[in-house]
Amino acid sequence: MSCLLHSYDRAVRPATADGGVVTVDFEMKLLHVMELSTKTGVLRAQGWLEKSWIDPQLTWNPSDYESSITNIRIPAKKIWTPDIVQYHNVGDHDLSTMDVKAVVNSNGTVTWSTFIKLAARCHELMGGFPMDYHHCVIVFGSWTYNHTQVIVNDTNIFILQNCITHSIFLVVLT
Repeated sequence: MSCLLHSYDRAVRPATADGGVVTVDFEMKLLHVMELSTKTGVLRAQGWLEKSWIDPQLTWNPSDYESSITNIRIPAKKIWTPDIVQYHNVGDHDLSTMDVKAVVNSNGTVTWSTFIKLAARCHELMGGFPMDYHHCVIVFGSWTYNHTQVIVNDTNIFILQNCITHSIFLVVLT
């Protein structure tokens, strides 16, 4: 790992040589709906964000190493990571409070998963108590990079049913 990070600058966006865009594939896995307040209209939930991208500076030839290492785990704070946040968050913006390692593959593909606490405003769509509907829009994107620098490609949003089966809420993607 030391030779891989020897001249690495984590402040530099991992674009191609021509300065092209970095595409970040993004998945959100909803684990638990903690609260949906009818008084404040705020949804509070927990989940995981999985982000992956290619960093050309983090490549190596596995055959150059005795054990043919194809992937390693690196503390995320040592490499460039996308600054993806939940826009219009009505809670805490800190998406990565845990010191999580990123998985780096020999081809430069980096995968980084972080825990998140969501807090989003919802609009109640009356459907007849107690079966009212609430429309919650949750949007993620880069905080400091524009669309010519970083593209967030939301590949999937998963609702992990086994984690929210005891919830009084039915979550539906639209």
